[in-house]
Order: sequence, then C-alpha cells, then structure tokens
Amino acid sequence: MFKKWFALFILIVFSVSVCGCTPATKNKYKEYYVEKWIDDPNAVSSEITSSDDTYSDADNSTSGAAPGNTSSVPAKEVKSLNVKDFGAVGDGKTDDGPAISKAINALYNYGAGSKLIFESNKTYFVSKPDNSSEFALQIRSLDGITFEGNNTTILCDKGVRYMSITSCTNVSVKGLNFDLKTRAHFVGEVTSVNVDEGYFDVRSDRDIGFNDEWNPTNSPFCLKAADGTSRSFIVIKKITTVDVANRIYRVYAVMDDPSLGTAMQVKSLSLNQQIIVPVPFIGHCGDPSFLISSNTDITLSNINVWNVAHFVFFVNWNKGTVNFDKVSVAPPSDEKVVFSSWRDVYHCKSNSAKLIWKDCVSKGNGDDIINISANMMYVKTVVSPTEVVCHWPETNGSYGTPEEGSSIIIWNADTGKLIGRTTLKKVINANENRYRLTNPISGLKSGENIRFCFESHAAPNSQVINCDFDGTLRFHGGPLTVSDSRIRLIKMWIDYEGYLEGPIPHDITFRNCAFNIAGGADTMIISSNNPKSKWSEGDYRLENIVFENCTGLKKEHFQNQLNFNPKSPDYITITPALS
Repeated sequence: MFKKWFALFILIVFSVSVCGCTPATKNKYKEYYVEKWIDDPNAVSSEITSSDDTYSDADNSTSGAAPGNTSSVPAKEVKSLNVKDFGAVGDGKTDDGPAISKAINALYNYGAGSKLIFESNKTYFVSKPDNSSEFALQIRSLDGITFEGNNTTILCDKGVRYMSITSCTNVSVKGLNFDLKTRAHFVGEVTSVNVDEGYFDVRSDRDIGFNDEWNPTNSPFCLKAADGTSRSFIVIKKITTVDVANRIYRVYAVMDDPSLGTAMQVKSLSLNQQIIVPVPFIGHCGDPSFLISSNTDITLSNINVWNVAHFVFFVNWNKGTVNFDKVSVAPPSDEKVVFSSWRDVYHCKSNSAKLIWKDCVSKGNGDDIINISANMMYVKTVVSPTEVVCHWPETNGSYGTPEEGSSIIIWNADTGKLIGRTTLKKVINANENRYRLTNPISGLKSGENIRFCFESHAAPNSQVINCDFDGTLRFHGGPLTVSDSRIRLIKMWIDYEGYLEGPIPHDITFRNCAFNIAGGADTMIISSNNPKSKWSEGDYRLENIVFENCTGLKKEHFQNQLNFNPKSPDYITITPALS
C-alpha cells in the first residue's frame, strides 16, 4: 500500500512541476506540439499523454534514496542496456521503433550511471515509435543516463521526429546520426514559367513518392539558390503533379502579397535554373526534429543531422548547462546540394541555462543557425511599485512560472528610457502574469510601450567555440562569447525584435573569428532600436558589443552606421578599428 501511495505522490508532484506547469495541468505528461509550445509552454503542458500510455511504479520512482530517509527507497541498480536485447535489428529496413521505445522505458528501472547502447555502424529504421510519441527517441524524466552509439544512424519515416529530451537531469546522447528515409527537399530544374498564372514547373532530381496535390496551410517556401545559402524565398500556395514518370511537378506561388516578394522571384526565374523545393507532406512539416525542454545539464556529442523537415533543435526552458559538442547539421556526402534544413537550426528561447557550442558545424539551412532570446511582455497594470500584471502579446496567455530571483529589465520602447532593473521575488498569479518585484521601481507605468523581459532567460554566459557556421545568426540578450570560429555570414541581427524576442543585447564578444560576408552590404544589423538619435544618461542602449581580432569585416557590412559613433546608443567596439 505504501508503495502505491508513494508512487501516486511522486506522479502528482511531477505533473505539477514539469515544464513550468500550472496547477491546472493534468496528471500525466505529453510531448509538445510545437506550434503551441514555441512561445506558450503552458498551452503545451496542459496537453497530456493519453490514458493508454502506461508505466510501472518504477517508472515514477526516484533514482536513489529519498533525502533524510535513506532506507525508504533503495538505490537503483546501474546497468548498461543494448537495444538489440529488446528486439532492435539495425538493418535499416525493419521497423525498430517499438523496440527502441521498449528499451528506453526499461531505463526507468535503473539508476544514474546507466546507459543504453546502440550498436556501431548500424542503421535503425523507425516508422512508428510507439502509441504515444512522434519521436524516434523520446527521453523524459531520466537522471544520469547516457545514450551511446558509434556512427549509428537513426533513419526516420515520414512524420517521425528525431528526439525529445524533456524534464531530465544529466542526460548525454553520443555518437548518433539522424536522417529521413524520404528527405524533406528535392532539387528541381525549372522547365517552364507562367508568370500570369503564377506557377512554374520543375523536374525533380529524385523520386519523392508524390503523385497527387498538396495544399499546405503553413506558408512553406522554395529556395531559389541550389547551394542553400540564399534567402530568396518563393512562398508556395500549392504543388501538383504534371508527369509522374518524368518527375515533373507544378509549383503555384503566392503572387498577391507584395510584402513577400515572391512575385518578383518568380518573374526572375530562368529555364534550367535549379531550385530547392519542399517534398509535399514532408518539407516544412513536423516541428521540431529535436525538442530539448525543461532539463538541467544536457550534453549532445558527436551528432550528425543530415536532413530535417522544418526546425532542427528547439532548446527552451532549460537550466544548468546545455552542451553541443561536435554536433553537425549539414548534408551528407551523397547529397547533391548544400542543404540540410528549412528553418532554424538552434531556436533557443527562454533558457536560464548556459548554452555551449563547441566544434560544431552548420551548413545549408534555410533560416537562422542560432537564435538566442527570451520572450517579451509589456506592463499591463501597475498594482504598486513592487507589483505588476504583464501581458504576453505573442500568445495572449500565461508565461508560466519563472523561478524566483530571475533578473528583470523594464524599459520604455518609445523613448529609449531604461525604467529599471530588479529580480523576481514571487509569482503571485501565473495565469495572469502577476509578479512581485524584489525592489520598488520608481516611475513605473503601464502601457504596450513599457517592455518587461526576464533577462536571465536569454541564456546568459553562453559560448560558441571553434565552430564552422554558414548562414544567419540572431542574438538577443547576453552575455555571449563567440570565439575562434569561421562564419560565412548572410545576415546577423544583434537587436531585439518587436514584442517577440529580447532583451536588448549586451556584453556580446566576437573574438578571433574569421568572417566571410556572403550577404554583402548591410549584412550586420546591430541596433538597440532606440528611437532617439542621441541618447542621454539613463537611456537604454547597446552595451559592450565587441569584435576583437576578427577578420573579413568592413564598415560597409554594417547596416547601421551609428555603430561607429561613440555618442550613439548603437555604438559598438571593433579592435583593431576598421578602415
């Protein structure tokens, strides 16, 4: 009886605490749907696993004795498991999904220091992981576990995402490659263009298993350049089949929205031009391929990601340190173009964790390589100088339950005035985003222009070390150091973005980096978005944005020439100075 009551207690505590869940969260945990989760963790945390997702009492017990009562819960055995012992074959054809899920579930019976081994140089095909997951590897609520391969490939079928790591502590994943059975793109050769009717025909370079019509609802796009480095998007309305035998498909573009620029791109197409096209029902579908959420101390090492359907890594709401060591997101050697993903490689939002990229590679992605930020709100109501109610316009919902002591910054976006800095003393009402501040803030006002941001949720003290990156970067917040890296840059934003992502950047240093500016003029967008041409004491401005001993930079690469004026709120430091 005691065992059952204890297991029930642990289950209740877990369901309330995981991922910043509110008390309304139900009593079992489910993997997130990204469209809701990207910026609204509470919407996600209320989506729970179905009742047929069963676990043993051991699944919900701790990995060691309870504090203060060493005899109540015996320490779990440390053991190395092998997926082959659970029926995984690794021949690249047999569906190993259920066997892998069974092996992962078995880890709940063992303690910290245990590992799950995938055999070297084998390919594990996953068509259906199990009845409760969309991920080939669903890792949750584990402590001190290692997942170990050695040039081992996880090959996923349509609709299967790669890996989820949620609510874990001290988990490592090593030596795995990830690929899709049908890759999320094909290279099309333009065979005809009809600007009046808004379509162009392409001949695919491969069999994509498509002979129907695709009417997407999420605004997918083609990339005009076949090398994967262009941002010349062509937004798609529909794709139809013209000739299955010759692999010819018709792409209808969104021509009636001037802000997209698609009509201009279609008009400039030429016959025989190569263009990267999403495979219908796969490209731009299924977010993200990797979900790393609400963990403490996670390491991914010696990982290759060869193709991705949409976003690659979502890294959100983590604590401690998240290490990416020798993680490569780049096409495999048999791919005909430099293309690996349609959207962000590392979308990192609202982490108090330190994020470290070391010896990593990213090439051929259709959006940002790294985007580091925290969510932004505005002050809706001032209850007192130490109490506010905030609104999160991106979701119109709850921000969740930030930890006490989180650093807060408040500023006036219309004037550039810094209103104040403090820390979070208490979450009074998570559903209302009602907070008690540690110190009173004089001059505190309400209004959509009064921005409120948890600065400590922008992954402070993160590092990029000896990496090889090709694409775009977006950094908000800080401190951040990028050192000894090679960066072929199309665009880089060091700023904050409307109501979406902040705070205003500070203490960002690039040291001993080699830049290759592929985007030409106006590649470097570095701005505090301060509305005043001249700042005065107390205004919010960029602080300590520094380039030290970097090569390949010219003044013409910077969109904001105020970057070179010491009296500007957007002033940065470059040593040695640019000519």
